[in-house]
Amino acid sequence: MHTPVSLIDKLRLEETIATAIEVYKEAQQAVNDYEAVKAQARTLVGAYLTQTGRQREKLPTGAIGLTQPTTTYRVNEEKWEAACRQNPGLAAVQQQFEAAQRTLAAAQRAFLEEDTPEPVVYIR
Repeated sequence: MHTPVSLIDKLRLEETIATAIEVYKEAQQAVNDYEAVKAQARTLVGAYLTQTGRQREKLPTGAIGLTQPTTTYRVNEEKWEAACRQNPGLAAVQQQFEAAQRTLAAAQRAFLEEDTPEPVVYIR
C-alpha cells in the first residue's frame, strides 16, 4: 500500500485519467481499511467503559466516553392510519392538514427559485 504522499506524487508524475482512477480507488480502499480499524478501536473502548462502569474518562493519550443520545419521536404511520379509519375526528384533522399543505405549496409557488447544484465528479 502506498502512502498519501506517494499517491499524490504518482498523480503529479503520471497525470493521466487511468492513474487518477487507480489512485482514487487505492485511496478509497485505504480509507475503508482505516474505518475498520477505527471501528475495532471503538469496540475495545466500549468494552472497557462497560467493564469499568464509566461514562467518560480522560487519559494521557486522549479522552473516551459514551454519547448521551436524545430521544426522538416519530408517528407510527400504520397505527395513525388505522386510528384515522376508526375515528372521524382524527381523519378530519389529517384532511385539514393535507389541505393546508396544498394551500401553502400553491401560495409559495410564485416564490420558488431554481437551486440546481453543481455537478460532482464521481469515480467508481
